[in-house]
Amino acid sequence: MGRSPKPITIVALPPCSTWSELDELEAKGHLIIRPDIAAGQLESADIVIGPNCWRMDEDHRKYLGLAIKEARMLRYPTKQYRAGQKERDEVRESIGLDSNSDDSVVPIDSDT
Repeated sequence: MGRSPKPITIVALPPCSTWSELDELEAKGHLIIRPDIAAGQLESADIVIGPNCWRMDEDHRKYLGLAIKEARMLRYPTKQYRAGQKERDEVRESIGLDSNSDDSVVPIDSDT
């Protein structure tokens, strides 16, 4: 089995941390982190915060390959991907979003 020229880091929480696909990815050179956290702490989390987080559970398992492809594109952008950034920025500006701002930040109400 060959090594991946563009390895990525994957954090796998239980029960997803036992997927056989992850063992295959690890053998190809990807870094698979399986946190050893007290039972029920992370796997019951409703929100995982990180700059490059993807939601992946059993229902999305068949899309693991697509998620890896997209994660690689963000980590190792190609010339074609970088060329499309201008177009994405124009779309964001056309709908009233500043291309340099993080529009994903939503103010937290005092009752949350």
